Amino acid sequence: MDFRKEERIFGIKNIKIIDGDQSYPVTLMNISKKGLSVKSEFTFPTFKAIEIEISIRGKQFKISGSVRWVNENPGKGKPNFKEIGISLITAPEEYLQLLEEILNPKQEEKK
Repeated sequence: MDFRKEERIFGIKNIKIIDGDQSYPVTLMNISKKGLSVKSEFTFPTFKAIEIEISIRGKQFKISGSVRWVNENPGKGKPNFKEIGISLITAPEEYLQLLEEILNPKQEEKK
């Protein structure tokens, strides 16, 4: 049973975290309209403000976020990877609309 309030999208690639002039590639675990979870070899302090660059359906987006939690030992995969939860601060309206389309596809009317 899933206890999450927001629907999640899995499997999006081409994502990185920008911290100042440094760029860190990450692996997306899941994403919702309010945040995302990634795996990274790098860690960031809780409540650190960051930028996220993500490509969805060929469109590139830059989003402001804040690190909400870090799991230093997620227990799966390589032991040096950390799981990081990021809360979105500001996201372009086009990004939010695209996520809405993916999360809630319109059903074609039956003839």
